[in-house]
Amino acid sequence: MLYKINRLQSNHWRLLFGLRHEPDSSTERSRQSLWPTIFMWHLWGIMNIGFDSGRIREQVYTAAFLSLMMIAFLPAGIMGQAAASDSLHFPASRLSDVAAERAGAPQNWPVVSHLARYDAQTNRFILGPGQQRELSRFLQAWQQLERSQNQFSQLITEGGRVFAPEELVQLDSLFTKNRRLINEPDIQGSIQAMNDITAKVSEVSRLIELRRKADIEARLEQKTGQVDRRRGLITEWISASVGDLFQRADGIRTGRESQ
Repeated sequence: MLYKINRLQSNHWRLLFGLRHEPDSSTERSRQSLWPTIFMWHLWGIMNIGFDSGRIREQVYTAAFLSLMMIAFLPAGIMGQAAASDSLHFPASRLSDVAAERAGAPQNWPVVSHLARYDAQTNRFILGPGQQRELSRFLQAWQQLERSQNQFSQLITEGGRVFAPEELVQLDSLFTKNRRLINEPDIQGSIQAMNDITAKVSEVSRLIELRRKADIEARLEQKTGQVDRRRGLITEWISASVGDLFQRADGIRTGRESQ
């Protein structure tokens, strides 16, 4: 009886904790549903094996010990199985594909490579649950960046180079900075840069709309020497800068040998 019980227990342990690296779903379900049956089997053994053998004390202690081991280690085993099933495994050849799916674009593969654990023996990447959550944060910021890029292109089409040239140059530099942060990769810095770009695009959009509604007649494209301007007819003269916009009532003057 003891041999049969131990053999059955061995089979249950093998099925519960497995020998394969990636068990199939049917085996996983079997493992999770076996523990009540095994526990009841041990209790039954404690109650009955004494009638078939004279080694009552030894067999009872053995069955009780195995039951306690089952209770102690089964939750950890189930939690380990759940954590493994939540991890994302993929071959190195699919790095760009996973970047497109999970990070927004194939060129964002440095972010995925940085977060994932690489197994050189199998040439595979593994993304744990925590790394997948961080990747989701990056993806949300990237999707917002794509909307900001579309808005940025629309601003240029609608005359942004005329109404807010310096601000658009600043935006260009932010886009370049973000690309550099992704390639490094600096994930937190990139997320912050993408949030900054979104805020800046909204600010420039409002500025362009405000200037578009004003009665703009001219823009100072270049200057040589001293060039002054004033708002309206009675304000003080101040130094003009390249890019300044002039309404109908504004004044502009140049110094000697200036233009």
